[in-house]
Amino acid sequence: MKKIIRRLLIGLLLVLVLAGLAVALSLTPTVQTLLAQSMLAKQPGLRSSLESVSASFGRAEVANLRLQSGGAVLSIPSLQADLPVTDAVLHRRVRMRSLVAKGWTLDLSRGAVLDCGQVPAGADSTEEPERPAAEQAISAQRAKQIFGDILGCWALPGDISIDEVELDGDVLLPAGADLPPVCVHVVVKGGRLAAGSEGAFDVAADADLKGSALPLNAAALRGRLVAAFDAAGVLGRIGLKADVSAQGRATGNFPPLSVNFAAGHASDADTCTLAVERAARPLATIGARFPAATGRVEGTWKIDAESADLALLLGRRPMPVLAAVGSGTFATDTGFSRVQVAGDLKVAAGHLGIWLAPLERIGDVALDAGFALTRSGTSVQFDRLCVAISGVRPVATVRALQPFRFEAGTGAVQPADPRADWLDCSLQGLPSDWLAGWLSGCAFESGGLTGGFVVREADGAFALRSTDPLSAPGATIRRSGRTLGQNLDLSLAWQAEGGARGWQVRCAPLTVGSEGRRLGSWDGTVAQPAGAGGPIVVAGKWDADLEALAAGRAMGGIRMTGGRTATGEFSADFGNVTTFTGSLNVAGHDPSHTLVASLSGRLNPSGVGRFAGPIRFAFGTEVSELAVDGSLTGQPGTPVFVELTGGTVAYEQLRLLAEPLAAVRSFLLDGAAHATTVASPGPAAPFWGDWLGRVRFAFTHLTVGARAIDNADGILEIERDTVRLRSGHGDLSLHQPAQLEGTLAFDHTAAVPYRLNATASTDKLEASTLFPPPEPRAEPLVRGRFALAATFTGGGADWADLLAHLQEEYRLTSTTGIVRFLKTDLGGVNPEAPTPVSDAMVGTASAVGRLFSVKGDKIGSGQRSLSKNAQAVLNFSYNVAELGYSAASVTVIRGADRTWRLAEVAMTARDLHFTGTGRIGAAPDLPLAAQAIDVDLQLGLRGPLAAQLEGTGLLSTQQDGEGFTLLSAPVHFSGTMNKLDGSQWHDLLFNAARKPSTEKKDR
Repeated sequence: MKKIIRRLLIGLLLVLVLAGLAVALSLTPTVQTLLAQSMLAKQPGLRSSLESVSASFGRAEVANLRLQSGGAVLSIPSLQADLPVTDAVLHRRVRMRSLVAKGWTLDLSRGAVLDCGQVPAGADSTEEPERPAAEQAISAQRAKQIFGDILGCWALPGDISIDEVELDGDVLLPAGADLPPVCVHVVVKGGRLAAGSEGAFDVAADADLKGSALPLNAAALRGRLVAAFDAAGVLGRIGLKADVSAQGRATGNFPPLSVNFAAGHASDADTCTLAVERAARPLATIGARFPAATGRVEGTWKIDAESADLALLLGRRPMPVLAAVGSGTFATDTGFSRVQVAGDLKVAAGHLGIWLAPLERIGDVALDAGFALTRSGTSVQFDRLCVAISGVRPVATVRALQPFRFEAGTGAVQPADPRADWLDCSLQGLPSDWLAGWLSGCAFESGGLTGGFVVREADGAFALRSTDPLSAPGATIRRSGRTLGQNLDLSLAWQAEGGARGWQVRCAPLTVGSEGRRLGSWDGTVAQPAGAGGPIVVAGKWDADLEALAAGRAMGGIRMTGGRTATGEFSADFGNVTTFTGSLNVAGHDPSHTLVASLSGRLNPSGVGRFAGPIRFAFGTEVSELAVDGSLTGQPGTPVFVELTGGTVAYEQLRLLAEPLAAVRSFLLDGAAHATTVASPGPAAPFWGDWLGRVRFAFTHLTVGARAIDNADGILEIERDTVRLRSGHGDLSLHQPAQLEGTLAFDHTAAVPYRLNATASTDKLEASTLFPPPEPRAEPLVRGRFALAATFTGGGADWADLLAHLQEEYRLTSTTGIVRFLKTDLGGVNPEAPTPVSDAMVGTASAVGRLFSVKGDKIGSGQRSLSKNAQAVLNFSYNVAELGYSAASVTVIRGADRTWRLAEVAMTARDLHFTGTGRIGAAPDLPLAAQAIDVDLQLGLRGPLAAQLEGTGLLSTQQDGEGFTLLSAPVHFSGTMNKLDGSQWHDLLFNAARKPSTEKKDR
């Protein structure tokens, strides 16, 4: 650029000198013009045109002068100069008293070549070569030549001096592709431009930037330029002090900046200084020296600036709040091929979310860096590097332990000693907010991360090793809307490796605690061995303190309340198809109680998959084995389907199983793209957590509390606050299938959160299973077929509390059958018999007589006869010993005290009807048939049965609603279900039979 402008100025001065010489030779203007045109045409690299030159003694005028060098064009419509011609002719000295040029235009918008070097070999020396746009800006390849040529290459041509200069014109600068040039109006006034003198000029420049790419409407410069020439006319010192102001397009006027530029030339070195201030506050200072002996550039830098100071360039573009303070040194060779920079820099920043949204959570942050680096080509050599980051308190420090080289092109790092650690990093309290947005799908909160690790380069990869475990106290982890853990104390000792072939992180181990108690740990690896795009592999061993998990709520409801400790292994391959295997070993509070399970499965990208595995429970000598087979549909909100099959199983064991199955469900669904957001489990969540699914089960023998169900099968539909049993079947220890339905609801707002409503029914229940024969080969007390309808209701604070307060009601009904529990032996009821032997004989004879239709009073020696009461009671007992009924019902209620209450017992035969109440005991470890029983019955008679007892004193005068005459006293039965005690019924009949008859007393 200097070369081009220098050509233009030499051409301009040449015209003026020729004009003065022409006056001396008394040439006419025409001759003067021709002479000037001829001399201009001989200048290499300069194209020119000239309309006229007119010179007289002491004055010269030039009209319409146009000079072009490269892409720069200088157009001067009019130029006047006052100069003494005599000195110019006699002494070859041009002493201009004044030089005035107005209305001129210097057009630099056409791609002027900004270079001070030589014309390339082979190129036409008379023309500037065409260069691409990227080369039309100031190149940094020869810093010394730039500053040195400003001083050493600028010299006054010949013995020329100018006392006063007044220039008023426009400079056109390029504004960018497809944009009109920027016009800068320049006014220069001053003088004393001569060898051995110092010239001073007032400079005013105004730029119209409305059509430019800058966010400014206008910019202005007001300042004073000083140029000092030595005795040989060579520029030795130059300085510019100016104020620069600008007007933004939407932000109004910007406060002015003060610019102070100075450059000097000496025999051993050139110097250059640039300082920028605002309101007397230094913003940036750069000082450079160009020693002639070394051919290097050396200097210092200093900065104290804020983001507001850059508003002149940024305009309305949003920027974080920044403040930077620093100082240091720099050095480079003349071609900038090797640049050295060193120093210390402190940066304070805020609102970094303007650059990257997740950074907004960081808040205000400060960075304190010390460095010494050398750039050579595309590589950067760091000899010193230390960076400290702090927020409200110190956060992290990164320190280089040895020099290292960084290749910008490949990103490779080459420490001086590859066998030694390269970086030392420590975390003093990294806020968890800083991690928000970087953990895919997870939210992490803690009191701050602390720890330390070192980094080592190994064969093009990085190896990291923790020196102090990474710790996060009071951490809370959430994913997909659910709380995975809260108030956790995390500690991680780890190692990591990473490179182009993949990466691996080893946790050795990750320990989880809460409130000073250890909850568990995981020792394993997370790796991507195939590099970017390859599958992620997770594998490891874990253990958990189930008692600690049950005592607190740190793990978001993940608790196995029936166990003491748990261990297991897990591995998964998260590729295009996710495959996994895992094992679980749970030890109960009783060492003989264990649960062993293993699961494996696969999941495709759409979320469809299966998992299956065996499960084994051991409660002492009792062993239960299950098979689990589950499927995932991959649709949001769709339940997980699970099939459970097994032999002898207890419901409490299934509750233990629900917890690991819920963990599998959470892992598979929440880890997949089609996860369903559900409420986070916690104090107000049911014991089945957030499981959403359907479970089909089939067990040979299922126990629920003290109840046993054989051949149990059905479907459990599990929703967020409800579990429903559909299509259930089972034998309720009655050897008869029953249909089971029910609902378990949970309401965390209720005083009693759990409510159970369930029913069971069957219509083919044999009475002999309820009332077995009292003795082997004997007839059962009741024969018939009953229908059973059972209801189960209750509420509780948890499942155990619900079972403890469960209300059970069983209703048995039958429409046909036989009852025998009124049968009794009345031998010896005849009070008139002289001896027991004769009495027995009479009783036997009476039985034989009835068999052959012979009256009892005709039988026996001596024609002995029974009393009327005895005969009536005996006949009655024979008639009720086996009764066929047309309706029978029993209602049994079992309450919280676990006793069975016979709320209603009723039976209707043709001439007999009874109702009653009672209770059945609840002795532990005894079957129902062996439990104690107490029943009180109110019998009613009619027809022949009632007629038989008239006059015996057994009938009352009352009748029930069906017209049956009631016995005068209730009938009581006790004993057990399989050995009923009817002694009270026997005594009632026996005493009535022995009572003297009313007819005999009358005779």
